[in-house]
Amino acid sequence: ESGPGWGVYVKIAHNIGGTSVTSLYAHMDWGTRRVSVGEKVSAGQLIGQVGDTGRANGTHLHLEIRVNGGYANAESWLQANAG
Repeated sequence: ESGPGWGVYVKIAHNIGGTSVTSLYAHMDWGTRRVSVGEKVSAGQLIGQVGDTGRANGTHLHLEIRVNGGYANAESWLQANAG
């Protein structure tokens, strides 16, 4: 429920075609997180509600994508890889 500046967040580990991808969703509202550690999730599943917890100056989604441990531009990655 509380990360280093992220406030309420969820980090999801993916294996996409043999590539290790991690997505992080941060600053969610307290009490809205809908998943637990170790739980499998599906595309389109609600994981929580956007908020302003942690070091945030207003409600927004903080999205990070890491591919094989390195940061990727989330918008560009989603445009190229999301169905």
